[in-house]
Amino acid sequence: METEAGHVDVLFLGTDEGKVLKVGISNLEGRGSQEISLEEIQVSKVPSAILDMRFSLKRQELVVSTTKGLVQLSMYRCELYGKTCADCCLARDPYCTWDGKSCRALLLTKKRRAQCPNVLKTNPINQCPDAAKGTPMAEEKVIFGVQNNSTFLECHPLSPQTKIRWLVQRSNTISLEEVGDTGRFSILERGLLINQLTQQDAGLYQCQGMDSSFSQTLTYYKLRIIGQQAMEAVTSRLSKNAETKGNHHSVTPMSGLQLPYKGYSWAPGTNLVEFCNALQQRKRLRQKVWTSRWQQQQQPPSESKKGRVRRQPGSRREEGPV
Repeated sequence: METEAGHVDVLFLGTDEGKVLKVGISNLEGRGSQEISLEEIQVSKVPSAILDMRFSLKRQELVVSTTKGLVQLSMYRCELYGKTCADCCLARDPYCTWDGKSCRALLLTKKRRAQCPNVLKTNPINQCPDAAKGTPMAEEKVIFGVQNNSTFLECHPLSPQTKIRWLVQRSNTISLEEVGDTGRFSILERGLLINQLTQQDAGLYQCQGMDSSFSQTLTYYKLRIIGQQAMEAVTSRLSKNAETKGNHHSVTPMSGLQLPYKGYSWAPGTNLVEFCNALQQRKRLRQKVWTSRWQQQQQPPSESKKGRVRRQPGSRREEGPV
């Protein structure tokens, strides 16, 4: 494929695990060849070996043959690379470029000047006018965790070249410190796993994406820790109420249950099974009541007056003496 920076070859490689690897190889003068991992596509949920692949240049599609059947894949999926110019350029996909509003296919933006002309440049500040002003602030998400349980903070880069770094500002400090992949903290491909939560783990977590000299914050998480005793008190109260009534379908009214935290609905943890079951039972009971009422409303009203009695064939009316 020809770009403003030079010729770039795009290879689609099939694997025995049912994946299609999209790799770009550039050969520029004075720089030699450079390989760029662009995308990794899982063709099917069940891994199956890829037998053959054919291109449809007219439709810009890739037809993949596996042991399970045929699958049609688009040669480019520019909309998955993000909603900013920086994300689009950092993907380095020669099929895609930023048209000023969105990340689109280069073939659809030939009438407009592409803002990602050089797929080898790693700093989007030189290619995106808005990147120098700073990237949009990521949304802050509030996550509840239960003490002595585990929680997972999801964050995955939009580009294979982007490296992830986690920073945390704990509740009792004002400084940021980097989270290492040691002890109770495990940095995985899709996020950060924290085991055996403690009260000291509460704070603001930042997931930063770094690509050479460019970095941006992808997600913010405000982690709040709920004490083990508080959750045990809630589950114990639910269990005692269920045992008192002795009915499998009976549920503690939530109006009479005082939760320890305002706005608290649920939190991940293995000791919340009873709490979640109670919520499900309450939901099913409410649906059953409303279904019964709805069926009663759909029934036709009973006749208030007595209907006319029809005579049966062969029956005679006995007449008394006049």
